[in-house]
Amino acid sequence: MLFWHIGLGAQTVNFTQSTLPIVIVNASLRTIPDEPKIMATMKIVFNGVGQINRVSDQTFHFEGTIGIERRGSTSQSISEKKPYSIEVRDMVGEDTAVALLGMPKESDWALIAPYSDKTLIRDALTYRLAGSFMAWSPRTRFCELVINGEYQGVYVLTEKIKRDKNRVNIAKTDQTNTAGDELTGGYILKIDKPTGNIPGVVAGFSSVYSNIVTLPNSKTYFQYEYPSAEDILSVQRTYIQTAVAEMERAMSLSNPAFSDPSVGYPKYWDTKSLVDFFIMNEITRNVDGYRLSTYFYKDRNNFNSKFKMGPVWDFNIALGNADYCSGSSITGWAANNNNICPSDTWSIPFWWRNLMADDNFRKDVRSRWVALRTNELSNSRINSLIDSMTLVLGNAPSRNFQKWQILGRYVWPNSFIGTTYASEINYLKQWLTDRIAWIDGQIATFPVGQKEIVDKATVSPNPSVSGFTFDYVLKSEQEVKLHIFNELGQLVFQKTEGQTTGNQQMYWHSTNAPRGLYFYEIQTDAQKRMLGKIVKN
Repeated sequence: MLFWHIGLGAQTVNFTQSTLPIVIVNASLRTIPDEPKIMATMKIVFNGVGQINRVSDQTFHFEGTIGIERRGSTSQSISEKKPYSIEVRDMVGEDTAVALLGMPKESDWALIAPYSDKTLIRDALTYRLAGSFMAWSPRTRFCELVINGEYQGVYVLTEKIKRDKNRVNIAKTDQTNTAGDELTGGYILKIDKPTGNIPGVVAGFSSVYSNIVTLPNSKTYFQYEYPSAEDILSVQRTYIQTAVAEMERAMSLSNPAFSDPSVGYPKYWDTKSLVDFFIMNEITRNVDGYRLSTYFYKDRNNFNSKFKMGPVWDFNIALGNADYCSGSSITGWAANNNNICPSDTWSIPFWWRNLMADDNFRKDVRSRWVALRTNELSNSRINSLIDSMTLVLGNAPSRNFQKWQILGRYVWPNSFIGTTYASEINYLKQWLTDRIAWIDGQIATFPVGQKEIVDKATVSPNPSVSGFTFDYVLKSEQEVKLHIFNELGQLVFQKTEGQTTGNQQMYWHSTNAPRGLYFYEIQTDAQKRMLGKIVKN
């Protein structure tokens, strides 16, 4: 029988058995560090679905050696309950692939630690939903964790995002892949906080485009996930950086043919992956969506030359569980976070603003959403998944909240504070029902058929030496924004006016601007978007 006590937010727990798998880790240090991984042993007690698993059992589903370290950025810094990364190793310390709890063989795994998410299921639920219609989403298994004899609560054993035939299934890239088709893939890139970057190692590269037109330094930083920053070669860095630059150029305002399949974003992107990624981040109203814990990847050209968005990752403060940047609101698009929280350090890539204004993308979103709502994202299926997960958890939540006394207590960034586990689950269900209803209403207004690639204003004179007049028609009174960009996509002029119904115009006095090619964007409150080219002589 095990007894223990850990400081603030925890109390003595008598843990002997569970219907969940029990993961028992004995590490070489009492406090597991952030990095590097330290040696440990791991045993998993699992006697089968619905069977009782006991800490005292001597027959194990898995028994072996692992490397273990703390993982995560914000989650490990603010949470008493720490998340961990584990690597299964053989007797000589080399990583070795094993199948754990019915999931495909691999060496690298995550032990996710639901803490601020008091339902304990937000990550697992989202991955399960995404896995039903996206190329791949991490598989998960609920478990209870004991480290060095101390009960840690409910955890989620999760597949990490990694290149593998059973995970992100792209070509292997190593130090022999330096030319020709072999150089073109596979690659996995990540948009995230720079946690864990190695001093002296180039972790990634910055976009040349600003995400917020009024903030020149709001540029996305792309990190090398695979090959890792330590392993990727200079020639491989150059290739993927060039490929991303070409993709971003196609998605920028310097490309009026934004959605043209031959020169626009569909040339560079698997559009279905963009749509599916958008839907998952919007149905969950993910406050970190698009800008943190965001992955995309590219295979070799002879397999598929296009970028794919995903896999999805990290939804513990999504689904109504954030009290900032409208994170708990059932209305509004998460993709508009740059407008909601423009001072946030981590901005959303500019692509999503442009995609949201494109009728072809909106048409694809509507078509996909309507199809998914009949099955994968139906209310009945979502509620059934929530019920089945709480059933699997059994009475484990009561032990978790005996250990971590946070029910009825604010834990950043909770927007709802339930006094019981059932109230947390009921809030999640109701929030999702209301959020989906709002999206249903919005999607109904999206285009049904193909629309023109882009609307244009009438510009005169063009070319011009001293200035340009932009004429257009408004169907209602609203605020109108004019942005002028140079060939590098840099903002050189902006103006905002409140205008009335009917024929309207804006003017750019360009006398002091250098000669060359420029691009204009006129955007209205009603999401009408007009793009075009102008030439300054």
